[in-house]
Amino acid sequence: MENSDNNYTAVPMEQRRPNSDHKEHALEKPFDEEFWVKVQEKFNAGDVSWNRAMDEVRTDRLIAIHGGNTLLVIIRDWPISEKYRDKPELIASLEYLISRFTEIILDKDNDEEYKYFRVDEDFARPTLLHLAAEQNFLHVTKLLVEKYPSLVYLETEEVAGERPYLPVEKALMSHKDETAAYLISQMKHDWVHELFLYDNDMRLKRAKFKFTEIISHRDPETKKLDMQEAIQHPVVRMLVMRKWNTFGHWWFCVQASFYIAFLTLLSYALIYASTLEDPKQYSGRADGLRAFCEVITIIFLMFYFVEEINQAEREWKTYFKDPYNYFDWLGLILTFLVIPLRFAEVRSQWSVAALGYLTTGLYTKTLAKIIYRDMTRFSVVFLIVFIGFCGAMFMALKATGSQELFTNYAWLMLAAVRALVEQQPAEEDYSKFSWLAILILLAYMAMVIVILLNVLIAQLSYTYSEAKTNAKLQYAIDRMRIVTRLEHSRFARFSLRVKYYKQGDRVSETELAKEMLEYSDERRPWESMEEKLTLIRDLMRKVVRKVSEKSE
Repeated sequence: MENSDNNYTAVPMEQRRPNSDHKEHALEKPFDEEFWVKVQEKFNAGDVSWNRAMDEVRTDRLIAIHGGNTLLVIIRDWPISEKYRDKPELIASLEYLISRFTEIILDKDNDEEYKYFRVDEDFARPTLLHLAAEQNFLHVTKLLVEKYPSLVYLETEEVAGERPYLPVEKALMSHKDETAAYLISQMKHDWVHELFLYDNDMRLKRAKFKFTEIISHRDPETKKLDMQEAIQHPVVRMLVMRKWNTFGHWWFCVQASFYIAFLTLLSYALIYASTLEDPKQYSGRADGLRAFCEVITIIFLMFYFVEEINQAEREWKTYFKDPYNYFDWLGLILTFLVIPLRFAEVRSQWSVAALGYLTTGLYTKTLAKIIYRDMTRFSVVFLIVFIGFCGAMFMALKATGSQELFTNYAWLMLAAVRALVEQQPAEEDYSKFSWLAILILLAYMAMVIVILLNVLIAQLSYTYSEAKTNAKLQYAIDRMRIVTRLEHSRFARFSLRVKYYKQGDRVSETELAKEMLEYSDERRPWESMEEKLTLIRDLMRKVVRKVSEKSE
């Protein structure tokens, strides 16, 4: 054993020490014995929690290393360090850590060194608020604004080729919506309003910021998002309601009145003409009135025809995707065709007139929605039962030689359809059939009248309840669409948007609170009443707090 021990070769091992000199801003000193001793002392000395004591010791060590650049290091350099770079799942926890450190450092900033702090390494010399806004550090942004409210109005330095930027502009340009929304809420309305106005500066010659960069129909990704909550937002709703109350409602009533007059004149012209042998002959007051109605109707048709062309040219990307626009074209074309068919003395003019009159009414779209959604699904189930019944019934009649009772197969199919539509039996006298045919008839009548019709009623009830749930949302969408079409004109002189444009408008706190309450009540219909009341109380506290601050 002693000899065998001498055969081993001794390799000297050196313990690797931690690289304490590795200077990377995202790193801190290791939590050594000295660190824990200081934490224990702070915990025992003051009325602070253990976690707060740890944060204070960590910030003290950071300040000892970086001095007055501590906030710059943790806000700017930590997110791009090796530990957090390209790891978005860690950014939320990092922001929480940075916000805790920021709160402690700002509490110690009695000399207000960070109030006018600028990043000298950058030619634009941004403030700490600019950096936090670009990183979308919402909690850090709130701490900076609460400590130094004037930071929201400090711009970067003008650099060659770039103008100065506010912190909110940096957030908007980086698409950091939460931080941008908070900064806007803390700024004066005039400052925010100027961001979206045309600048007379010769170097810029445009608005500083445009919503089209975020909200645009040209963005193919937008259609994949659920924008219903944005439609009900108080700001959007108040803007639409101002336009609706100013000019939208009045002009819509005018257009609706003209359309009702058009339908009335069209109804009299067609229905009264159908009672005459020769509608081309005009004699008497009634025919004189009919001639007047026909002339005015033709003028209306020409106007609506031009309006449809104008709408198709203006909204060509979405116009032909809406199936209801085809109903409008069908009604116009069929009604126009009545004129040449009448002079050609073709009796089919009345069939064309009937179809045109049927598709012209406003109810067509409502019926089309029901047919498209409910009747289509119901028809599939009915078609399966219908084909099975007709085939089985026709073969059962063949077995007894009674097929002549329905003349042919087509009449049997008609009787089966009438059983559904009229809710009448396919045949009153069952004595003509054999026992098998009677069983098939009874089974079909029970299937159609008892089961399928109740299924259809249930589907229609569900459609109604669904429409009732989304009634306010759909009403808001329709109102926006009406206002958009009314204010758009090819001639700027007749543009309602230009005519009723206001440079700015102020909303009272009462109106804002009312809109916010309605918004919170509608956007989450699945919430319980207790949850809604809790949210409403929080909103009212914020509004009352703002009112009291302004009064002071």
